[in-house]
Amino acid sequence: TLDTLDFFPLPDDAVQQQAQTVLQDIPIRAIKIGFLGSIENIRVCAEVTNDYAEVPVVAYLNSMAWWDGELIEDYLDAYQELLLPQVTLLVGAYGLLWRWLLPDRTSEHPPTPRDIARAAAEKNVPFVLVTGIPTHHQHVENVLASADTIYGSGEFELFETEYIGAGDTLSAAL
Repeated sequence: TLDTLDFFPLPDDAVQQQAQTVLQDIPIRAIKIGFLGSIENIRVCAEVTNDYAEVPVVAYLNSMAWWDGELIEDYLDAYQELLLPQVTLLVGAYGLLWRWLLPDRTSEHPPTPRDIARAAAEKNVPFVLVTGIPTHHQHVENVLASADTIYGSGEFELFETEYIGAGDTLSAAL
């Protein structure tokens, strides 16, 4: 309950069948994507979301710190190329989004949520929810932004505990 130790990705044909079964069975108003487990599953999800281009896509990008570094890079490259252009709202932790979307940033000042949103917009993602932005005295801020504006924010007190799945829960609620 406190950490991801390993995972076993579903075969891509099973992901395809599962997605098509649900999409043909019930009316959908959004597609939520979390960790997909493999580049093949990214391809499948990109095909599915492309077939349902009118449906908003909420994508949560988690840290994957428990995974092999080279696999993370390949996964993120495929995600960026195949899936990210179809994402409506990208949800992720401040540090992760900063490193991923602004890898060559050289400013001495950390990026703002709008800087991150501008970088996402360059990849056709209109909105980002940047989570866990450090503020002051054991607090963090979550900010919903586009390249043009901040839509809202909330500040939260950090508390001492370990947990997993908060980003998936938040993105599913969106």
